[in-house]
Amino acid sequence: YAEIKDNDMEIWMEYIDGVSGCDLTIEMLEQATWELGRFQGRIAKRQDEFKSISCLGDEGFLEREFNQWHTQSFTYDFLISEPCRMPGFLKKMLKDGDIQLVESKSFEYGCLRSRGCDIPDHLKQMLIDIDDQKDEIFDMLKGLPIVLCHRDFWNENIFYSGGEIRVIDWDTAGWGFLGEDMASLIVDGMDVGRFEENYRRLVPVYLKGVSEYTKLPPIDENFILTMILIKFGYRMMQQYMFSKDPE
Repeated sequence: YAEIKDNDMEIWMEYIDGVSGCDLTIEMLEQATWELGRFQGRIAKRQDEFKSISCLGDEGFLEREFNQWHTQSFTYDFLISEPCRMPGFLKKMLKDGDIQLVESKSFEYGCLRSRGCDIPDHLKQMLIDIDDQKDEIFDMLKGLPIVLCHRDFWNENIFYSGGEIRVIDWDTAGWGFLGEDMASLIVDGMDVGRFEENYRRLVPVYLKGVSEYTKLPPIDENFILTMILIKFGYRMMQQYMFSKDPE
């Protein structure tokens, strides 16, 4: 709660005592996932009651988030300049031609397709396939149920306290596709070694929670893997590329 009084801004915050972040067990995450699904299932049946809330984002968020990698933000001259904070070894690769920019696309898009990118070929191809098929993929995703997404649903925003789940940081909440929040929870802030177990155990629980209140059409759970690539593929590649230590 925030209040402006006598030219002073007062922010009132609640302290939550509990387990959060990497300390959350898979069982705690399952409970959070189930509760999220039940919440989204309930709200999905009452969308008309919430449409008047103007601060909620729309279902185009995921596509706009992905399209940032298909937009040229910086010129070659800026990228190799002193003010640019990109690591020096990447600037050198750009000058030497080991990284080639692609017109109207992001630096990361061009890097992925350049000879200097040492990411394993099968991982490159996964991202390239998403790029090449993005129109068809988003047409498919638009056939999924629309739910109220948290949009920052990761372990640091989830608290397990007294046997109950509390979720904070709803400022980017909005309408989106079924599964968007699950794609975040499975990967964001997680050790790579947990990805497989998170997917295997959390997705069925999530869908079960949603289906308690909303009848779901037959769904191939693999669509969440596609969402993970859309949301985190380029971000993970960027993190790897910008690291001076390959490990």
